[in-house]
Amino acid sequence: MAEVVGLVSGNASLVTMATQITKLSYSYVADIRSAHSTQKHYLREISALTEVLLRSEEVSQNLEKENLGFRRSNDLSESVVAECAQKLDKLCSELRKPSPSIFWPIQEKSLKKHVEDLHRFRSIFADFLSVQTLAVATATHRDVTRLANHQDQIDLLEWLRNPKETSRPVPKPLPGTGAWFLRSEAYKQWTAGSKLPLLWRSFKPFHVLHYFFDFGNREEQTRETIWKDLLRQVIARGDATTIQKLVSFRKELGILRPRSSKDFSDALKIACTDQQFVLVLDGPDEMKNPKELRIILVPFTHVNCSILITSRSTPEMRSALKQETTMEIQAKTNDLRAYIVSRFEECDWGNLIKNHPELEKEILEKSQGIFLLVQLLVDHLVDLSNVKEMRKVLMAYPNHLEDAFESNLQRIEAQSKSHCTLAKRVMGWIISAKRKLQMPELAHGLATEEGIDVINKENLVRSTMILKVCGGLVVLQGSAISMVHTTVHTWLRNRYEGLHHKDLAVSCFRYLTMSSFLSGDAQTSEEMDTRLSMFPFFSYAAQNWRRHLGKAEDTNVSKSINRLLDDSGLRSAAFQGAQYNSSFKCPVTRGAVFETMPQGHSALHFASYWNLPEVVERLLLNGGKVNITRLIIYCHTKLIQCLSFIQLYR
Repeated sequence: MAEVVGLVSGNASLVTMATQITKLSYSYVADIRSAHSTQKHYLREISALTEVLLRSEEVSQNLEKENLGFRRSNDLSESVVAECAQKLDKLCSELRKPSPSIFWPIQEKSLKKHVEDLHRFRSIFADFLSVQTLAVATATHRDVTRLANHQDQIDLLEWLRNPKETSRPVPKPLPGTGAWFLRSEAYKQWTAGSKLPLLWRSFKPFHVLHYFFDFGNREEQTRETIWKDLLRQVIARGDATTIQKLVSFRKELGILRPRSSKDFSDALKIACTDQQFVLVLDGPDEMKNPKELRIILVPFTHVNCSILITSRSTPEMRSALKQETTMEIQAKTNDLRAYIVSRFEECDWGNLIKNHPELEKEILEKSQGIFLLVQLLVDHLVDLSNVKEMRKVLMAYPNHLEDAFESNLQRIEAQSKSHCTLAKRVMGWIISAKRKLQMPELAHGLATEEGIDVINKENLVRSTMILKVCGGLVVLQGSAISMVHTTVHTWLRNRYEGLHHKDLAVSCFRYLTMSSFLSGDAQTSEEMDTRLSMFPFFSYAAQNWRRHLGKAEDTNVSKSINRLLDDSGLRSAAFQGAQYNSSFKCPVTRGAVFETMPQGHSALHFASYWNLPEVVERLLLNGGKVNITRLIIYCHTKLIQCLSFIQLYR
């Protein structure tokens, strides 16, 4: 078929010959009206063949351009194409003679033979053309269906209000590890579907739908956000039938009807009833309320879905999953060896482990099969200068996790004052932040300075420096920064709880009162997106400064609050930053929602919205006027959002 397709798609020679034959033929039969019937029939056939060949060439080029596959017609073969080329060449040669004999009356029988050949070739290429036209029509229909399906996906995501991803990024697996799990009987039975609908273990397998819990984001990881995240994956990966059922379900609910958690749960149940999914949940023990796991799993039970859960064995998890199949495991020695070798190679230590196998042995003995301990120890070792220093560290390094955390903290404190201060601020911010911070947000927040109302680019700390000074306790997950493990997060939070909220609040105030925001509201959603891109910490600062402030207001903080509220531009920009939702993918929807955001209110309204009773009292005593209707709206953020979306859909 490849040879035939090549000849057909490159049939310029056939087209050229047919065109020449047509011109020559009409030049000899100058008056078509005086031609006898056989000559007229001949001229019709050569003209028709030329047209079919031209259209075949055009269709072939379009199919190749659109990367569409050719479809073979039954009669078209390499030999037929070669025969056509041969006969056309012979006919063309005959017509180039001064007085071609084929038009002589005595050669009418020969001309009829040419007519038969031309008709046969025209029919073959016409069949080919019909088949390819059908292929184009089919592809067009498929594209139209795909576009319609894509629009349905966009509409469904809008229904979910384009949920942002709260799941931790899927970690990149280390090649050569985890094979033992795939060979385990429990996994084989689970994948075979032999009465093991749910498997609980502590390692990540292949999955279709997934959610990776993260202690640093647990404030945002509610059952609703989890269901919406999983629905987003269903919409992206589901087949056309599943998408259509979800579209119908959404229409049955009604556009103006407020969404509820039950709607998302029911939508997942519909999807899993229609299409088979594998669900993987990693780290549900890190939820704010792990007991909610059973509720989260409701849409996936008694439907066409296999579930795999990975977590630590905590009392809450044992209670929630007490009737399920479990696997109690430890990190395998071979997997730990692969990780150790990989980390040393990444850090330009080459064949160090191969040349000093005793180092690997000591690392494994210290770790006692605990991967986190191996990770912390190796991160320490690769920063050293030589093997002798590594041996000293190995001898003194503790073999219990909390002692290892303490050792790493001591190493951080032994750095220069500048590095130690930076590390403590970074870790303090991570454990105190109301959601996981992105690295650009953290860098800009740390760069604020007292009395300076701009961000000096020279004051921005590089991400590599941030990770380096934190002694292996902090890692980068995608663009988000977090503690290396939940246990480290918990240990540091218990140690430094509440110590960094004021630092965060002050940095938020400094950021929100920069001169760049004196101009006030952004006028369009595009302008707002540009503002967020230029000032990454702006959104977090606007949304969370009040939560970090708590009740601990001192003189300096009061001055910052007054500066923010007394300037109409600053307070309007801050409120807009607190309310703006950039998660809508569709610019039209994002712009429409942006237009519904209230603007131009007084300091008293903003003080009420941010729950600042002392400021409200001061403003009222100073003669501040209040519009009670606006005040009620500002005190109920949910009402603002509800009214905005109703107006949008109308």
